[in-house]
Amino acid sequence: MAMNAQNQWKKVGLIGLCTAALLGAGSLQAEGWGKGPGPGPGPGHHGDCRGEHDMGGYHGHQGKGDGEHFERMAERLELTAEQQEKIQTIMQSSREEGKALHKAAREARKAVREALQQGESEKTVRKLAREAADKKVDLMLHGKQTRDAIDALLTDEQKAKKQAWHESMKERRQEHREMRMEKRTKPSGDDS
Repeated sequence: MAMNAQNQWKKVGLIGLCTAALLGAGSLQAEGWGKGPGPGPGPGHHGDCRGEHDMGGYHGHQGKGDGEHFERMAERLELTAEQQEKIQTIMQSSREEGKALHKAAREARKAVREALQQGESEKTVRKLAREAADKKVDLMLHGKQTRDAIDALLTDEQKAKKQAWHESMKERRQEHREMRMEKRTKPSGDDS
């Protein structure tokens, strides 16, 4: 009997790891407007918030400095007043839907955690994990639709500037990530 319980816990652990991997994979987002704590709709949940800061993010909250952030991007891309107005309208209209999608995704993840904690069957946990993954995909697609709507307003030159900026930000994030990993692996007391 003890061996059977041990195997069941191994299964639950494996399911938990698979669920975490599946949900974690969803946070790998395509480059574009939907990253960072920008003023757009979307996840805005811990790891999902960390990305490049641009004006078309798909986060369901507004962080400190979002107005300044939009202004910086508008200046960087040399947006016309008309483009700025249209982009802000797109972001505002998508924000509410993004908040609702974010809430649904958060609740779906919570349901998976609770099912695991309560010892639900593998079938139930898998069903809930698929639903959680679907909610995450809905959220990502909403962000992509917002980015696409914004991108449609940009000239080819502005798109090229945006892409170059995103690439430089991606490189900076990678450098920071590598520095953090170095610090974690450095033995304590080693100041070299």
